[in-house]
Amino acid sequence: MSSTEKYWKDNDVFFNCIGTTRQRAGGAKEFINVESGISNEAAKMAENAKIPHASLISAKGANHKIWAKDWIHPLLYMKTIGQKEQTIISNFSFKCVSIFRPGMLIRLRGKQTWFENFSELKGFGLRVDTLASAMMHDAERVKLGLVGKSPQYFIGNYNIKNSLEL
Repeated sequence: MSSTEKYWKDNDVFFNCIGTTRQRAGGAKEFINVESGISNEAAKMAENAKIPHASLISAKGANHKIWAKDWIHPLLYMKTIGQKEQTIISNFSFKCVSIFRPGMLIRLRGKQTWFENFSELKGFGLRVDTLASAMMHDAERVKLGLVGKSPQYFIGNYNIKNSLEL
């Protein structure tokens, strides 16, 4: 990441969309390293570039205080994602932090499956392009000074979609 340092200067928002699965990462330790370690390094670079706003994709149910063991993946996932949130909020000096906690994300890889269509219809699935639009809309509101509190949370697909209407 250090080779990208010059590209971080003169930006208004740091979009932290870093994420993986335990399987893709290669295990629990590697999953934690990607979610927390790489995210932390990126946040350091954003802070060093004096980017005032951090916008983070988290997950519905994220909780840094939850009890978790490496072998119970759903709990490990919730704890790790919650720790990533806390690191951004507590360890850095961003003027504004926006945290998006969607439910299941629907990736745009060609034609959606029947399950993705069903989950979107029922509201527990959220298309990644909708999430990206909500994050950009929020960044514009922050830049215009229309956001008062920080951190601000967008919890659940319904609230994320509704943020586009503000």
